[in-house]
Amino acid sequence: MRRGQAITHAGHRIQHHYFVNHGVVSLMKTMRDGRTVEIVAVGAEGMLMPGLVFELFETMALDGIVQVPGTAFRIRRCIFRREMESDRTLHQVMRRYLDFTAHQVVQTVACNCLHSLEERLCRWLIIAHDSTMSDHFPITHEGLALSLGVQRAGISLTAKLLQKAGLISYRRGMVTIANRIAIEARACECYDTLRDRMADMFDCRYPVSTAAPSESRSADTMMLCSEPNRPTREPMQRFNTPRPYRQAIPPSREACRPGGEEQ
Repeated sequence: MRRGQAITHAGHRIQHHYFVNHGVVSLMKTMRDGRTVEIVAVGAEGMLMPGLVFELFETMALDGIVQVPGTAFRIRRCIFRREMESDRTLHQVMRRYLDFTAHQVVQTVACNCLHSLEERLCRWLIIAHDSTMSDHFPITHEGLALSLGVQRAGISLTAKLLQKAGLISYRRGMVTIANRIAIEARACECYDTLRDRMADMFDCRYPVSTAAPSESRSADTMMLCSEPNRPTREPMQRFNTPRPYRQAIPPSREACRPGGEEQ
């Protein structure tokens, strides 16, 4: 997935379902005057528009724009529906994820109305930190402004304040997370609310780490930068249950008409 790439388009029927492995895709609402705002940020824990799996919508309601580049699996819509209909566990998991997405949308609407730009920006940086599994990831002020529905100048000023406080560093479109704990402290409640919601729904675990900031962090352990000897919770383990279905379906099963319907 390339930064700025449009994976899905509002008003169009989709032929594939996308499951993000690494990176962030913003599901955006574009107004008539060209202004945009992010409705849902899909990271390494999720998929785009699960409601389409259950035929709740005929077409995409939002544009899917890659904000942080990465990778994703995709599977033809008709094949995934067929697999879900034949596997009760997969069906139940997708139902749960649809419920989580509904809570995510509601939380985002409330967040956009009630929380400050600094709180929302910190929440977004934490999500990106989790989904890239790296302390360094590319994002522009313009991309953040589009996602958060604000002017670029507001993002630049807020990011400058975070950088001055030693929480992040920013250079040539690359953000470095310098103090995860402090960013979480400044973020709004929405990150914790949704993280705990997913933990309850999917029985996710939070390993505890006592790593000091100077210790290196690998992609496998995803250790957080923190104060020395201070226990911290790692980013939530990614929801991986549907992945075997996306990897193991034989090519011969992909027998669909051009419109995405089964033959």
